[in-house]
Amino acid sequence: MLDMGFGPNVEKIVNHPTMHPKGIRRVCMFSATFPDEVQELAATYMEDYIFVTTGIVGGTNPGVEQLFFFFQCSKRDKRAKLNEVLQDLGGAKTILFVNSKKTADFVAAFSCNNNLQSTSIHGERKRKS
Repeated sequence: MLDMGFGPNVEKIVNHPTMHPKGIRRVCMFSATFPDEVQELAATYMEDYIFVTTGIVGGTNPGVEQLFFFFQCSKRDKRAKLNEVLQDLGGAKTILFVNSKKTADFVAAFSCNNNLQSTSIHGERKRKS
């Protein structure tokens, strides 16, 4: 959130009069990527800042196989090609990254309609209360 333009909103929240002061409040931040400039900004919201990593920073988990598929096809043929690739993976657990929330929801619905268990994950998903 800090590197996506939400810095002023976070600043407003942590400086709100009802917010506990730094040192008393507990702040935890999690990220798959945490560039140095974002770490420096994040540290301003915390006292006794600690940076914890798991695995090798910038590395991949050796227990995860990463595959990259590149196909040239018409826009009309994309759905069929996606379905073909996912079916060929034979039910292997798969994470598919797309460029928008709308596309994530569409791909999840499309996959379910093609008998592949699927869901989307993004910031606008409704949460159970």
